[in-house]
Amino acid sequence: MKIWQTTIERKCSNMNFRLKSVILILMFVCCVGYLPLMAQGELEFSATINNPIFGAPDSHGTFTLVDGVFTYDVDMVFGFSLAEIRGPGPALDAPVVLALNLTRCEIPSPQPGSLGGCFFDGTQILSSDQIDDLVAGELWVWARSPTNPDNPMFGPIVPEPSPHLFILIIAVCMTTGFICRKIGDHAKTF
Repeated sequence: MKIWQTTIERKCSNMNFRLKSVILILMFVCCVGYLPLMAQGELEFSATINNPIFGAPDSHGTFTLVDGVFTYDVDMVFGFSLAEIRGPGPALDAPVVLALNLTRCEIPSPQPGSLGGCFFDGTQILSSDQIDDLVAGELWVWARSPTNPDNPMFGPIVPEPSPHLFILIIAVCMTTGFICRKIGDHAKTF
């Protein structure tokens, strides 16, 4: 009886090992297969634009890149009506990649919390070198006020984590845990 029980345990153990190996291979294939899809999809970026010396409230920008088309939406503090993207690197003398399109400026109202602002949005096709700089975090937003050009506001454009990859990882982990648990329950019935 003991030999029979040991043989069954060995077969179940081998089956568990094979199934877990298949699951791990499938997880790897899914993740590797997902990477080209991620490269072809939408990439998101953001920027916090400020000047620590000047002390103005932070300004913000959101950016997307889809198939080489760069879309931007930047909200600046009122008065900063000149904005551009420079790079690679943070230097003020870095080449201008793109002059941002000012759509409107709103004067602050006397009501508390109403700061007004200058708003930029538009699209531009980027070259492959510009895309490489963008993805590497080497492009910066620079904004100036025509009345005080010596105190610019600036900030790096940084990639946002892709929620799709996190969802994929969670789904694969949950599926793997469920299958491994079922295998363990199945092995206990022998």
